[in-house]
Amino acid sequence: MQFIYYATLNLITIVIAVYLAIRTHFQLTKKDHANLVFIVLLWFLAIMCVCDIVAVFFEGTNKPLAHEVVYHMNALYFFTQCFDAYLWAIFFLIKTDYISTKKSVQIGIAVPFLVFLVILIANPLNHYFFFVNDQNIYQRGSLIFIHWIVELFYVLIIVGSILRRYFQSRNKAVRLEYLSYMVFFIPFLIGSFTQIFVVGISTVQIGIILASAMIYNKNQSLKATFDSHTGVKNRRALYNHEVAILGQDNLNLTIININIDNLDYILSVSDNLESEYAIKTIAHSLANSLEVINNKNLILFRYANDEFLIIGTNVTKDLITLTKKQIHKDLDHVNGTINKPYKLTVSIGIASAPCKTANDFDYILNTSRDKSTIFKNRKLGLVSAYKPL
Repeated sequence: MQFIYYATLNLITIVIAVYLAIRTHFQLTKKDHANLVFIVLLWFLAIMCVCDIVAVFFEGTNKPLAHEVVYHMNALYFFTQCFDAYLWAIFFLIKTDYISTKKSVQIGIAVPFLVFLVILIANPLNHYFFFVNDQNIYQRGSLIFIHWIVELFYVLIIVGSILRRYFQSRNKAVRLEYLSYMVFFIPFLIGSFTQIFVVGISTVQIGIILASAMIYNKNQSLKATFDSHTGVKNRRALYNHEVAILGQDNLNLTIININIDNLDYILSVSDNLESEYAIKTIAHSLANSLEVINNKNLILFRYANDEFLIIGTNVTKDLITLTKKQIHKDLDHVNGTINKPYKLTVSIGIASAPCKTANDFDYILNTSRDKSTIFKNRKLGLVSAYKPL
């Protein structure tokens, strides 16, 4: 009966974990480091569940090699559980940009796991974590709490990074996004603490898979109309907006194209994570600029890898000027706080015209893009002067 309980619980977890891993894999992009870590985490969760099933099957029996199987399956269970905690930390540190902004974090975050691993490897000599008695039954060791402390350390690191980003951000939408991450820890913590205080109950797997499902569902909902990397509306949302406004009478459309100046340079002197950080930082800065202006007619979209659009209908010239000035002002503030060897700058192209058809929309969009490109090329020294279109 006990085996049926463990097998059922773990098999359900394995099926969900594998499903989420495969689904996420097919949606993965080359620069999607966070979801790559998420996939690895899910596969290690599946391995952890397999170890639990095998250990319980041999536990308390006289089957050949039962003692060795129970020991090694429990050791691997410990390893995968702690490694998953480490991967959770990496996942959320990428989400909150700490991996890309502080290179020392990439090394320092692994130290507790490595200490745990050394003790686990030495466990056959001292039985600090656990041992298997003469009846081939798993028993906790005297220093099992070290295992719990290491996992709790990773949870606290994640919570700390999320809260710090929450208080650092000046944009309400971004702050709510960071705060929403905290909800994912509820099932994970409940499952972990239950297993700490109740021996012989595998609730960690349930906590992890529930948290994973919540994250997957959030990513799916964001991908519908939001760019998962920056959190702003994507091109699908742009198309929906275009369909909604076309055909209206007396509609004057303004499109502000924001083109990141030095993304290629950042990518050439660093890595993809650093360029991702630059894109996300500029996206948050643009969102904050619109929040400061507080005009509901202006909507921010991510149009391409290094391009954003701000679209407004029937906006005044004064509002356009204010928006442009606020974007540069906010980026100046950001550059004064990020402590980078480069500055985040953008070129802005603006086009306004009556808009009745899809062709009108495309003309205004392409005009704004052409203008920002000319400004960008001028900054890069590719053209000598700006000539109005």
